[in-house]
Amino acid sequence: MPCAQAQELGGLRFQAALSGAQVVPAVDAQSQAVVRVSFDTAFSEARIAFDVAGEPQITRARIHCGLPGEDGPVVLGLLDPGPLLEIVDETEITVDNEDMTPTDCVPGIGRPIRNLAALAFAMREGLVYVQLDTLRFSSGELRGQFLEVGELGELELPANRRGFLLSP
Repeated sequence: MPCAQAQELGGLRFQAALSGAQVVPAVDAQSQAVVRVSFDTAFSEARIAFDVAGEPQITRARIHCGLPGEDGPVVLGLLDPGPLLEIVDETEITVDNEDMTPTDCVPGIGRPIRNLAALAFAMREGLVYVQLDTLRFSSGELRGQFLEVGELGELELPANRRGFLLSP
């Protein structure tokens, strides 16, 4: 998602660099992705954008509450279940509180996540991850923990699509 679009929302921005190494247990993924989330200032909408490389056949995409290295429950389904029919490179979607799955994340992260505001603040503390399941790995091929964009700059897939770069 271009920075200008995220700034239009005026709220918090997060991103996750997905890899097979972050899946529990880790897998030898042939793909990689960056997922960006931008919240509006009222936390009534979130824009989610996917930058995918390696042409994985994505069968499911979900946002979970959970610490790095630990699995957690789903708080927002994006694909199967969810509003998306497919995810390819540069897929974008806008979600609202109606799309949320109110979830008791207390056992894993110490708080429930019932709406977009709670999701944003859990993301800010590194308590939320995104996972993509594929035909090759039906229990998860790509996973990444969300970090606030202001902390490390934009993550981008380079032109050669072999690794992640941080842009200033």
